[in-house]
Formats: sequence, structure tokens, C-alpha cells
Amino acid sequence: MRSHKLGKWGEDVATRYLRSKGLEILERNWCCDEGEIDIVALDNETLVIVEVRTRTSDVYGTPEESLTRDKCRHIQQAALSYLQTHDHLEPSWRIDVVAIYAHRYGSVDRIAHYENAIEGERGL
Repeated sequence: MRSHKLGKWGEDVATRYLRSKGLEILERNWCCDEGEIDIVALDNETLVIVEVRTRTSDVYGTPEESLTRDKCRHIQQAALSYLQTHDHLEPSWRIDVVAIYAHRYGSVDRIAHYENAIEGERGL
């Protein structure tokens, strides 16, 4: 699968997975000057910003390892932008990461969901 197609496929898988865990999906691929948020969801009263990382091999690192300090910073900035433009939402929020290990042919090997994965300057 090509990178863009793999990313979209991973976001589709993550969306179904999060719904199965009871999260309500509010938006996908929300864009702002700071970047893009893959998935915005609600977990009860908590707003959840979700970054999806999908890989078919670990040649270039695991999905978790692909989440650099700079990428974490961009996600945080995009999350703050989302909150500023949606000020009617509850103040409780977190940033989760969904890491998807996939076969080249579009089947899932494993999904790992890390709640509250990005805080301050640290990531996974």
C-alpha cells in the first residue's frame, strides 16, 4: 500500500476500533495552520484528540517510534487550536495515539491504543 493510502486505511481501522470501545467520533482529518488532527472523539465527557500511526513493517521503526518530539509538538498545537475554535466543548481533554501494525495486504496484525499518550514535552 502506498503511504497516503495506508494512512487513510489506518485511520478507518482506528475509527472502527475507537467506536467499538464506545468513543463517539466527532471529526476526522481536521486541519488548521498547525497541522492536522486525524480523529476527534468523545470518551464520555472527555474530548479525545487521536493521532493514528500505521506501519506495515518496522524497517523504519515501529508506529510508536515514528512519533517524534516535533510531531508531538505539532499535535499539541493543533489540539490547542481545535479547543480555541470549539470553545463550547467540555474543558476535559487528552491526546491519544493509536498504533496499527498491518500486513501489506490490508489486514491488521495488532492495534495498540495509548490513552493520554502526549503530555507536555514527552510522548510515548
